[in-house]
Amino acid sequence: MKQEKNIKKAVISFALFACMISASTVFALSAWTQQYIMASYGLVKTIGLEAYWDKNCTNLVSSINWGMVAPNSSETMLIYLKNEGTTPVTFSLNVTNWNPPQASKFISLTWNYTGAVAARNQCIPVNLNLIVASNITGITDFNFQIVIVATES
Repeated sequence: MKQEKNIKKAVISFALFACMISASTVFALSAWTQQYIMASYGLVKTIGLEAYWDKNCTNLVSSINWGMVAPNSSETMLIYLKNEGTTPVTFSLNVTNWNPPQASKFISLTWNYTGAVAARNQCIPVNLNLIVASNITGITDFNFQIVIVATES
């Protein structure tokens, strides 16, 4: 009888232990998935130039899908900017229309363009860098508009 009680206690203890492991695993997996946010896209608008995916400037960029991004991370996309005008230009970058608006507090877009002058029909490679802050919360997806403008130099 005493041995039977000990076996029951052991079975109950094991079951409770298994439930604790299962619950902590679910919590850990839940916490892990919460650390990722889905980035919808960055719509690309150009003024006085065109943006391309390839160095031959034949495949136009209309939007950028950043994929899954995590807090405290960055993603880089290489694009090519082509001066479509008749005079040399420089380029400027602006990011607008954040959705949701609070995403701009935690996410930024930078580039490595140094201000080099682009001659007529010249194609310049540029890296766009999406940077996500470590303290981002409450955002499950986002999108924004990337505006690149060519200005006569």
